[in-house]
Parts: sequence; C-alpha cells; structure tokens
Amino acid sequence: FYLLKAIFIWAAVGILYHDLLKLSFFPLLSRFPLIRGTNGFARVGRNARVFGSLEIVFDDRCCRGDLEIGEHFNSQNNVTLAPRGGTIRIGHNGFVGSGTLIQATSGSFVSIGDNVLVANLVTIVASNHSTSSILTPMRLQPERGVGIRIGSDVWIAAHAVLTDGIEVGDGAVIAAGAVVTRNVPKYAIVAGIPAKQIGSRRG
Repeated sequence: FYLLKAIFIWAAVGILYHDLLKLSFFPLLSRFPLIRGTNGFARVGRNARVFGSLEIVFDDRCCRGDLEIGEHFNSQNNVTLAPRGGTIRIGHNGFVGSGTLIQATSGSFVSIGDNVLVANLVTIVASNHSTSSILTPMRLQPERGVGIRIGSDVWIAAHAVLTDGIEVGDGAVIAAGAVVTRNVPKYAIVAGIPAKQIGSRRG
C-alpha cells in the first residue's frame, strides 16, 4: 500500500508542481501544499504530515526562494512557509501549529533545528521594511533581512513573535505572547514584551 501511495505522490507532484516540490524517497505526505509563485524550490523529507492547509509562498518579483523540511515534519491548519527570496530550513521531527507564519525575504534566512515545537499563531519573520526615507511610503521601500537562527529542542509557545536578526539557543523556551528582539541563551526561559529571561531549564 505504501509503495503504491508513494508512486502516486511522485506522479502527482510531477504533474501538479512541475518540479517545484521535491519529496524524499517514499514519503508519506498526507496532503499536498498550496504553492504560490514559481521562483523557488521546496524539499520535503520522509513521513511529512500536514493536518489541514499548508501554503508555500515564493516571490516571483525577487530572487529565488528555498525551502527545506526534514523528516517526520508535522503541521496543523493554515500554516504559511514563505521563502520569498530567502531560505527556510526546518530540521527533523519539527512541529508547526495552526496559523503560524515563517517568512524569509530578500536573501535572509530562517534556520530551525531538530525537535522544535512551534505552537499556534507564532510569527517568525526574517525581514523588516525600510523606513529611512520620509518622502517614500514605507510600503514602497525595500524589505531587508539578516536572518533568524533557532537551535534544536526549542519550544516556542502560542502568539510569540521572533524578530529579524536574533538567535535562539538549543533547549530554550519562548513563553506565550513573548516578543523576542535579542538573542536567547541555551536552555533559557524567556517571556514578556520585549522578551527577558525569567528562568533556566538547567535550574
């Protein structure tokens, strides 16, 4: 049964996505993602499971985007992964909750390690609008990004926001509703707006 399912997925991907989406050997992708734009490439590991809708967004006006998802990935409904001219990499055994946005634009990146839990309605955006000119509306000024790096075994709770240029160490916990504007040490527990360390998993 699994062999037949894998063959069907390979055939369907080739027809529907014209090689935009590449799946590892014999994956068990439970649903097809919706792909917007063509200027990019996505790779999905074995046993990826999508419970609901997953949208992958490329930016045809900009440089090529790249999305790489490891094995045993799970996502819930209304998840958006948007490598709009940037790179998004999610390690093995990742989980992304409903309504979450992960975006990398303008040559920036979002790198997420293994065994990372991203809860519902989290925003991880590796870019900012330029605000340098007061003569040009901000919506018309270019987006620029540095990148966001998240280690392994990290828990990002619901409604958290991770801003561009930060790094989250292995084993850290980001509390619900936190706005992370600076680096988070390994095993730290952070909360608040802006997020501050309130504890450590090391005791």
